[in-house]
Amino acid sequence: MAGGLVGAVAEAQLSRAGAKEFVVRQDNGQTIAVVQIDDEGLAVGDRVLILRSNKVRLIGDGSYRKHG
Repeated sequence: MAGGLVGAVAEAQLSRAGAKEFVVRQDNGQTIAVVQIDDEGLAVGDRVLILRSNKVRLIGDGSYRKHG
């Protein structure tokens, strides 16, 4: 029960901060979900780099050019 409460509090704090949940399909076909503040202005279809350390962070992949 305490874990559910902590999650609800954390979710409320992230919502106030403007955080979003991003679902990312990796190049290997696996899918991950990352919750972070959208300070990158990411949109559906954007290619991203996944930075992994003690936290996971998404940043836009500026080296990738969309075709079309």
